[in-house]
Amino acid sequence: MRRTLKKTEIIRGKRNFEQIFDRGVRIRSAFIQGLVLIAPAAGESPPGVRIAAVVPKAVGKATIRNRLKRLIRESYRLDKSILLSPGQHLDNTLNVVFLWSPRTRVPTRTVTLGIVREEIAGLLQKIKEQFT
Repeated sequence: MRRTLKKTEIIRGKRNFEQIFDRGVRIRSAFIQGLVLIAPAAGESPPGVRIAAVVPKAVGKATIRNRLKRLIRESYRLDKSILLSPGQHLDNTLNVVFLWSPRTRVPTRTVTLGIVREEIAGLLQKIKEQFT
């Protein structure tokens, strides 16, 4: 399995985010929540997994938020094989939004890729058990 993150794997558009936040199922971990919504495959959303990383303004300044989003995307990119085994295909689109919890009282400057990767790996395992 290629470990790249293609443009087709990224959720875009206000309507898509509204649907996921309204109807998505929340899966929690210590720092990050996962919002998961299964949608039928269509033209703009081919079958497979699409993701987005969201960090609210309450976390801090833009540089901190952008760094956390980069860490979330990189963690997913490295561990996305947890969700889909090589050769496994989905008939529907699995939309996942990783949401950093603003109530987390961890100093954001001390957050490393290893910490975020553990959180994402745990969430991906829970998502796999529930949705695939």
